[in-house]
Amino acid sequence: MSPADIKSMDRGRLREELTQRGYPAFRADQIGNWLDRGVTDFEQMTNLPAALRRELREQFCIPAVSIRRKLVSTLDGTIKYLFGLSDGETVESVLMQYHHGWSQCLSTQVGCRMGCTFCATGMGGLVRNLEPSEMLSQIEAAQTDAGVRVSSIVLMGMGEKLDNF
Repeated sequence: MSPADIKSMDRGRLREELTQRGYPAFRADQIGNWLDRGVTDFEQMTNLPAALRRELREQFCIPAVSIRRKLVSTLDGTIKYLFGLSDGETVESVLMQYHHGWSQCLSTQVGCRMGCTFCATGMGGLVRNLEPSEMLSQIEAAQTDAGVRVSSIVLMGMGEKLDNF
């Protein structure tokens, strides 16, 4: 059985998981705060007991994306990313600067089931929906790489927006 995706759990579910294992409920908030900061290794969660970190490592995973390719526009600095997922699939995401701040266009699916004839992604069909952690990781990876803070997101990358809601 593969480890559960802890980053896709909401705090309530994480709290349940921890209390069932005999840990105090407040540990869920500590773990959630680390995940919100983009931590990808349980050992970085230094305010947790070593025994809990070990159990988390055995029972859960913290999915992250990797940058496979990065293209930067010479016209306006827009950055197009090709992100690799843990199963070997890839998705695209675009980071754009506007007067109000940085906006990121996220993918929500690998491929698309709509079959639009004008769209290469749609013509390829749907492979799978992205997990919440994979969508969050697109933001975290772009922010870290570009050294900026994303202030708004747009769901118009690969996939039909909210088709996996």
